[in-house]
Amino acid sequence: MRYQDWDVLLFPQGSHVPLREFRTACFSQQDPRTMTTTPLLSAFVPALSAGAPFQVSVHSWSQPGSMILGAEGNGNVGGGGYVPGTVYQWRVKIVVDGGVVAGEKFAEEASWPRQMDSSSATDTEGKKLPLSFPRFHRSILAQSHWNAKRTFVPFLP
Repeated sequence: MRYQDWDVLLFPQGSHVPLREFRTACFSQQDPRTMTTTPLLSAFVPALSAGAPFQVSVHSWSQPGSMILGAEGNGNVGGGGYVPGTVYQWRVKIVVDGGVVAGEKFAEEASWPRQMDSSSATDTEGKKLPLSFPRFHRSILAQSHWNAKRTFVPFLP
């Protein structure tokens, strides 16, 4: 999946060959808590069986900054946008079937790619569980559209 200079790849756990996806779309989602806009990438991936572990790789092909946040004084309310000297964080969350299963924060100057293979859920010993592929929902075949706002879950600190 691609958004501007970002790539998001899904891999079966332990594989170096990414899964094929289809119906990839990017939505611009307004977060009412912070009045910021977040790119939300979505795709369908039919290639794994239910419960199979997978990992997500996030790549940025250029230095983040004004690329996403916009140039200083770009017409945003209050002249907002990228302001040098301000500390920014990149937030990546993995949403499966409308629920956040994993999320991480990275410093603005993070090195790329970033690999995510653990969910936010833990076992009885407190170890993070691997990301596991959801079961297939046949009802998806009958849907003619999908509304990102219906399944958007804000990234909570």
